[in-house]
Amino acid sequence: MAKHKFVANHEGFREILRRQSTQQRILGICQEVASRMGEGYVADVQPGKNRAQGMVKPATREADEDNRRNNTLLKGGNGGAP
Repeated sequence: MAKHKFVANHEGFREILRRQSTQQRILGICQEVASRMGEGYVADVQPGKNRAQGMVKPATREADEDNRRNNTLLKGGNGGAP
């Protein structure tokens, strides 16, 4: 039986994770999560050295207070359900 050795192309993975199309997909997912949280939450994508990173954050004072009281960001806007 032949033995196969997998060699990861790390630079190739990084290139995929930095692509504009990947960033758009991440942004879409983050926007869907932000919409579940209610008014005042916004989605953003930050391109990085190795990969793009998505985030959802409170944009208004009311959303910030809601997050502090209810841990809305930790729960993902759905009461903690997966």
